[in-house]
Amino acid sequence: MSIKSVRYLSVLLLALLITTVCLACKGTEASVSAEQVLENMMAAQADVESFQLDATISVDVQSPEADATISADADCALDLKDKEMEAVASMAMNIPGMTMNVAMQAYAVDDYIYVMTSMFGQEQWTKQAIPAGTWQNIENSQYQIDSLLEVVEAEVVKEESLNGVDCYVLALTPDLAELQQALLEQPGIGDQLAEMPDLESMVQKMTFKIWVAKDTYFLMKAIVDMTVVMDAQAMGMPAGEGSATIELSLQMAAHDYNEPVSVDLPAEAATATEGDSGFDLPFF
Repeated sequence: MSIKSVRYLSVLLLALLITTVCLACKGTEASVSAEQVLENMMAAQADVESFQLDATISVDVQSPEADATISADADCALDLKDKEMEAVASMAMNIPGMTMNVAMQAYAVDDYIYVMTSMFGQEQWTKQAIPAGTWQNIENSQYQIDSLLEVVEAEVVKEESLNGVDCYVLALTPDLAELQQALLEQPGIGDQLAEMPDLESMVQKMTFKIWVAKDTYFLMKAIVDMTVVMDAQAMGMPAGEGSATIELSLQMAAHDYNEPVSVDLPAEAATATEGDSGFDLPFF
C-alpha cells in the first residue's frame, strides 16, 4: 500500500468527518420530518460553546501488493468560548514486515497550537501561532455549508435512546460526484482532493448514519462504513498492477455539550520549537 493511497484514504475520511461535523445534510420531499430534524440541528449549533468528541477509524486493505490494517483513535475537547482545544490521538499501521505506532497530542491555548508527535520512540514538540480569525471561522462554519447542503439526502429510519438520550436516527445518502465537487471548494482540503480519482468510481458500498438528540438537536453519534476499490493508478503504481479492496469504518461520538473544558498544557510543551507542525485548526 503506497503513501499516495494512504494520503487519499486519510483525506477521504477527513472529508466525511467534516461533512458529518458540519451537519451537511438535506431531506427529500418524501421525508419532510428528516428535513425538519436537520434544519433544527443546524440552528442548534448557535447554542454550542463547548463539546467533546471521540472518534475511531479502522481501515482493512486487501491487495496483490500486501494486506494492511490501519486503526486510529482520537479524543478531542473544544471550547469555542475560551478559544481552547485539547486532542489526543494514536494510530497503528500493520503491513507485512513493518508495524508503526504513532501518538499525538495537540493543545490550542493562548493563541498557539502546541503539538507533540511520538514515533519510533522519539518525541518532538512544536508550536505555531494560530492565524487571526481562525476561531471565528470555526464558529461561522467556514466550510461553506450551503454548498454541501445540496449533495446529501436524509431519512429518519427510527428513534432510539443513546446513553439515556432520546435520539432521531437518520440515514444519509450523499451524491458522491456532487459531494466531491463541493469538497473541492472547501478551504484546506480542496488542494489535497484535487488529484483524487472520482469518488463514484472508488466507493462501491456506503452506509452513513447519524444520531440527533430529540431535546437539543445536537449531533450525538455518527457511523460511516464504506467499501472502496482503488486501481493501480489511484495507488500510485504502474497500470495493470491490480487493485486494492479497502473496508473503512468511522465511528464518532459527541458529548458533554456546553460543559466546562479544562485544557492543561503539559510542562514538556515548554521545549517546543516554533515551526509548522502540519496540524491546523479547524482540522482537529
